[in-house]
Amino acid sequence: MKKALLFIHLLLFTAFVMAQDTGTLKGVVKDKANGLTIPGSSVVLQSDKGRGAATDLDGKYQLVLPAGTHKVIVTSMSYASQTHQVVIKAGENTTLNVDLEVESEELEMVVVSAGKFEQRVEDLTVSVSVIKPQMVENRASTTAEDALEQTPGLTIMDSEPQMRGGSGYSFGAGARVMLLVDDLPILSGDAGRPSWGFIPIENLEQIEVIKGASSVLYGSAALNGIINIRTAFPKDKPKTKINLFTGFYSKPEPEEARWWGEDDLPIFTGLNFFHSRKAKNWDIVVGGNFLIDNGYIGYELPDTIYNKEAFIFDSDNPYGLNANGGVLRDSVSGLPLQVNGRRPSKEFENRFRINTNIRKRSGKKSGLAYGLNLNFMYNKSAGSLLWLNSTDGLYRPYRGAITKTIQTSVNADPYFTYAGLGGAKHTLRGRVFYQNNDNDNNQGNLNTVSFGEYQFAKRFDKIKDFIITVGAMGQYTISEAELYAGNEDSTGHNTATNAALYFQFDKKFWNRLNVNGGLRAEYFSVNGKDTIIRPVFRLGVSSELWREGYLRGSFGEGFR
Repeated sequence: MKKALLFIHLLLFTAFVMAQDTGTLKGVVKDKANGLTIPGSSVVLQSDKGRGAATDLDGKYQLVLPAGTHKVIVTSMSYASQTHQVVIKAGENTTLNVDLEVESEELEMVVVSAGKFEQRVEDLTVSVSVIKPQMVENRASTTAEDALEQTPGLTIMDSEPQMRGGSGYSFGAGARVMLLVDDLPILSGDAGRPSWGFIPIENLEQIEVIKGASSVLYGSAALNGIINIRTAFPKDKPKTKINLFTGFYSKPEPEEARWWGEDDLPIFTGLNFFHSRKAKNWDIVVGGNFLIDNGYIGYELPDTIYNKEAFIFDSDNPYGLNANGGVLRDSVSGLPLQVNGRRPSKEFENRFRINTNIRKRSGKKSGLAYGLNLNFMYNKSAGSLLWLNSTDGLYRPYRGAITKTIQTSVNADPYFTYAGLGGAKHTLRGRVFYQNNDNDNNQGNLNTVSFGEYQFAKRFDKIKDFIITVGAMGQYTISEAELYAGNEDSTGHNTATNAALYFQFDKKFWNRLNVNGGLRAEYFSVNGKDTIIRPVFRLGVSSELWREGYLRGSFGEGFR
């Protein structure tokens, strides 16, 4: 017993002596231009780059150092590094607040999608386009699809993205471009299709379009590239935005193609709102969208022969269409006149969406944060894929081809992140994505996608510009659809399981040559029967040949 007590006393004495020989360096790292804090900055000891700390979500850091005089290096992506000399006194706290300056305007563009960590655009081995929120607002885009329309190398055909023509096209089979919101897939679980109106563009940090193989980090669906919509979190100052918009579709060049009259203009109008603020250790964002869009596709035509020149149908005029192409309406309700108890149908979209991001920054453990993102949408629409003809029927649906849909979509994303000392970061993310398409043509479908991923990334200070990323993911999909009732029992109930382990490294040589490569092992199973396990490889290189002149090459694999 005496020996045990003596041992405890020795431990306490040793700890006391060590405490007397060390001191604490702490402070805040900010952007000199705007005064905003810079999370994820590195503060390392010059003489021992293995000893350091990263700033938390409030830009704060804390580092225990031996007593004496030291030089510390403060760095952050896109900012010029600074070296400061500090004097650490035993048992005391020393404060060093740092204001970093942007290194150059060209280096302000930082993306996270290509390697799942912050990288400068110049260092990527694939081509990338970045869309800032100001561009989306200035164009009055009503969906992310509208915002992406003018992105070089990207084509969106029937809502499916195609990157540089490398995806092919098969309606309802999904493209080879992965659509993400905050690094998590947001494609429907059955047909692999995006719902562009569901994406919260009112709360936007930036959109990153990666044009090249990303299948190791994101799976085979990202063979041709990825589109990652990154939502924003609050800055130091609260922010509120309200955006009202309205517009109309212009008159088509061929006069005979215009279906509307003066009283039936194809207009759209809507509202976006957004508010973000910090409340102690809480980050809170609330946003939403309302949209009423009459569309530019007109009313379906009757199954009869009509006079194309006068745009008048047979003598009974069954759909009440007048000689100017307008629609005769009820004087009280304003609705198109009914024929045999049925109104003519046309394209339209009415949408309501609301979302929130909530994050808690730990006050006890630096670098620890956790939170929940929620998004809900109710959408009522009608559309068609079959047109009448290429002249006067250019903007008319084929009779009976209009599909009316009531879509309900919701996702809930819990997550946990921890940025520890030494450049290591742990991320645990989850998403439950539910979508119900209630169609009026016996082709309704609903699906639920449950997704989870753990990722570890580490930047090695002792091996310059060397980063590894490892992770594991799992996804389980349940689908119920009248359209996909092709299984053995013809119920339309199907399940799919996808799991993967992945590894990728990134290394920069001679401040000019960037190399990355990786391996992913994927597991797929449909209805518990059709099972496949296959590796996926990836390799990329890029080099700065001269100022603003880059050579890039990328190789990737994927399978279906």
